Amino acid sequence: MSTMKENKKFQFFVITLITLASVLGITSVPPAFPAIAEHFNVPIDKIGILMGVFTMPGIILTPIFGYLADKYSRHTILIPALLIFAIAGFACSFAESFQALVILRFIEGIGVAPLGALNVSLIGDVFEKKDISRFTGYNNTVLSIGTASFPLLGGFLTAISWNTVFYIPLFTILVAILFTIAFKTKHVSNTNISFRNLLDSFKIADFRKISIMNFLSYILLIGCLFTYIPFHFKYQFGLTSKDTGLYLFVMSFSAAISSFFLYRVIDLISEKGIMIVKFFFFSVVFISLPLLSKEMIFPALALFGFAFGMGFPGLQYWILNISNDSNRASMISTHRAVSQIGQTVGPIIIGIYAANFAQPNSVVEIFELGAIISVLTLLISIFMLKKYIYNNIKEF
Repeated sequence: MSTMKENKKFQFFVITLITLASVLGITSVPPAFPAIAEHFNVPIDKIGILMGVFTMPGIILTPIFGYLADKYSRHTILIPALLIFAIAGFACSFAESFQALVILRFIEGIGVAPLGALNVSLIGDVFEKKDISRFTGYNNTVLSIGTASFPLLGGFLTAISWNTVFYIPLFTILVAILFTIAFKTKHVSNTNISFRNLLDSFKIADFRKISIMNFLSYILLIGCLFTYIPFHFKYQFGLTSKDTGLYLFVMSFSAAISSFFLYRVIDLISEKGIMIVKFFFFSVVFISLPLLSKEMIFPALALFGFAFGMGFPGLQYWILNISNDSNRASMISTHRAVSQIGQTVGPIIIGIYAANFAQPNSVVEIFELGAIISVLTLLISIFMLKKYIYNNIKEF
């Protein structure tokens, strides 16, 4: 744990920088996808590979990194990871073939693998339990600001050249330096922890429910929306990468607002109630997307962002409540690995669907599939949380 002499405000600032780094490779690159596809002459159903290989290493490595962070220290994992991410990310800008870009994105993914889990673990290390929901919400507000800003930045950089978007990861070198300054005291290691702790998480009923909802959320977010919304804007409305960045900015800014007030929403309807609301809004958005004008897509994406901004930190808060000091990083990392499975297989599955069912120069069929998945996810969530729903109806 951190000592009282260390500045918690500065530590939280560094945690938010790690959080920004954790979404950098996912959110800044999609506006460049049409330009990358054109530059390397690859079909759009193959472009999702760049997302898949980036998240793929985390499926195996994230829980392993979490286990090692609990067993030894956060420093042991975070500093090398930040440096690998910076170097491999920048190297992507020099790729001379699509195959080389895919390999470099995979290496970049190794670096990013532990970031999205250990940032949350650090919140649990630094703050008292009564403050965790507040700072989890604040952290995800920053995350949403990042997911809002990075597509906008990525869109502007892509207007210069497809490869300039890969200059951004150099920012994580600074993050590594600041981390060593902020966290001078290493997290107390737990050498008695066993690798079985990772699998033990799934023995907890709440964790199994969280994992299912988490997995399906990322199929929808990354597989259906983030990967293919840039093509929808291009095909349907003739918009540029700059325009795409602006639309994604609106979605993530909305998520930032809802994350900021997370602790109030949790007090009102609990983290379980948030899940029902989230998937209901997801369903509304995907059902409406193929029918909307470019002006109406703004409020639709804002609604999607608002729902995700509540749901994502809501799951994190839920996990922090069922974990403890000895298994926090392991449990959060296993949760993160489930996210990355969704992020990895989502673009691949949806890409296969697009290749076989989408019409030329159209991704409307992908959004129709997203509508089906989101409605099914809503029904699954209602079924898993039926006891919670029944108890609340009974109290009402």
